[in-house]
Amino acid sequence: MTTPESQATWTHRAVLIGVGVTIITEDGQSTATDRSLKGAVQDVHDVKEYLTKCATPVKITTLTATKSPEEDSHNAPMEATKDLPTFDNVCNILEEAIEEGKKGQSKFVYIHYSGHGTRLPNHE
Repeated sequence: MTTPESQATWTHRAVLIGVGVTIITEDGQSTATDRSLKGAVQDVHDVKEYLTKCATPVKITTLTATKSPEEDSHNAPMEATKDLPTFDNVCNILEEAIEEGKKGQSKFVYIHYSGHGTRLPNHE
């Protein structure tokens, strides 16, 4: 999720989000419908590669949802739950970036989103 740069060395922050499949979360279970955007996650990986080559160190967090190539995966994303672009994970990362900014740790934040949206069940 986050690259291991020393906290003392970076002043730039990047949050990279790639949604290659639609994630439906029900009772803590994540499943992915087969409307795969094959380029969305690769786009995030390409941006991450570019940012790691910058002269200024960047603390990078990636949240991605990739359809598993395995037939018996029941359309579950390949990534661990903590690395999925869920509402909670995105909010947590953004709150972390805000706190780092308040402390003067990060001076610049870049947010990159590639993909389509995620559906959540209706909560009334």
